[in-house]
Amino acid sequence: MSLSTNLVLSGIGLTTVGGIITGGYIFLKDNPRKITEFLKVKKRIMLSKTEDVDAWNKNWAEYVKDNTPKPQPSGDGAQVQATVDESKNNWNLSNYIEKKKKPNEAPDEFKDECISRANKEVSGIWQDEFKKVEKYCTKEETDDN
Repeated sequence: MSLSTNLVLSGIGLTTVGGIITGGYIFLKDNPRKITEFLKVKKRIMLSKTEDVDAWNKNWAEYVKDNTPKPQPSGDGAQVQATVDESKNNWNLSNYIEKKKKPNEAPDEFKDECISRANKEVSGIWQDEFKKVEKYCTKEETDDN
């Protein structure tokens, strides 16, 4: 094939792929779905509130880590440690300062928040809300579950 034919075919291919992606985005943007529906596509399942203790504890520790401010450098190059009171709490969990002191014991409120958020509607897997539920509230789907 000639160079111009290759360029034309490449252009058609890119246009087709771009159209599919754009169409999918527009469709999902106007038709949000529950996070649990998107989890099925990603082969992820929600953790059981009464089971999956190890997974809950691991995910809780990750939430605490993600919500701990990183030390900020000061003017003289030394590191300044963040105080406990400066902790973030993206999900606004009550009494978080005390709960985060036990990073290996996922509190019930954290589990309840996961379950609540999993029922929210989002436009797609690219949204922050979906990513957080996937990260903190799920496990990989296997044949056993």
